[in-house]
Amino acid sequence: MKQLAPIGLSVYSRVEHLKKNVAALKNNFLAPESELYIFSDAPKPGDEKKVYKVREFLKTINGFKNVTIFERKTNSRVKNNRDGIKFLLEKYGKIIFLEEDIVTSPKFLTFMNDALDFYKDDNRIFSISGYSPPIKIPKNYTKDIYLSYRFSAWGFGLWKNRYDMIDFNLDGIDDFFRNKQVLRKIIQILSNKKVQTEKQISSLLNILEQESIMPAFYYSTNILSKYLKKNPPRLDYVIGLIQKKGFFVTKTHFDPTGFKTNASKEVIEEIFLNLI
Repeated sequence: MKQLAPIGLSVYSRVEHLKKNVAALKNNFLAPESELYIFSDAPKPGDEKKVYKVREFLKTINGFKNVTIFERKTNSRVKNNRDGIKFLLEKYGKIIFLEEDIVTSPKFLTFMNDALDFYKDDNRIFSISGYSPPIKIPKNYTKDIYLSYRFSAWGFGLWKNRYDMIDFNLDGIDDFFRNKQVLRKIIQILSNKKVQTEKQISSLLNILEQESIMPAFYYSTNILSKYLKKNPPRLDYVIGLIQKKGFFVTKTHFDPTGFKTNASKEVIEEIFLNLI
């Protein structure tokens, strides 16, 4: 039997989200054969009770081959995720990773494991995504998958040799923009975006530059509004509210309702829930 990828689950303070996440994962066909590793971030001041409830619930989880829980003693969302990913990749060489607010289909683990095995030696493929942005797929498109230039962190599969390629410090940013292949990709993006003026090109390049220093994942005002049952606000209005709280935020080049930010999901939810 092939070795299944371990499941890495990053959690913080949202026990109700977590319960839905775990229930959906347990409903996966490969759950009983899969190792589940849970990385619980330490509380920020004021979140102690919420994190305590999460950690009490973690002790009750079953339905997997094994369940291993790591409880951080200091708070750091980035380190909780990255340390967990690095630990599992060192141990297994591949990983399926998600956060507590993701609800999966019963075939999620099957899709991820099959794709991780099938594409492991295909260097064109950096990662496997469990989420598809709301794009229009042509009716005559008959393939089971499609390729994207963008990494999606909303439930993903990854190999160690791909992860080792990531330059978290952006030490190679100058070489990156001198790379002819990169420049060709930028030109391709520009042509796909149908930009026609120098001002439009400059605006797009500025967005790309701002995105480069942001987290890999992004938010959509439309998706968040639907999820939180609010009327979709103007993107510029949301960006202004995030900036007022002292966080960095930028639009995305690929989704007119999308934005990237270093604000936590809890902050984003609070902003949307307070919308009139």
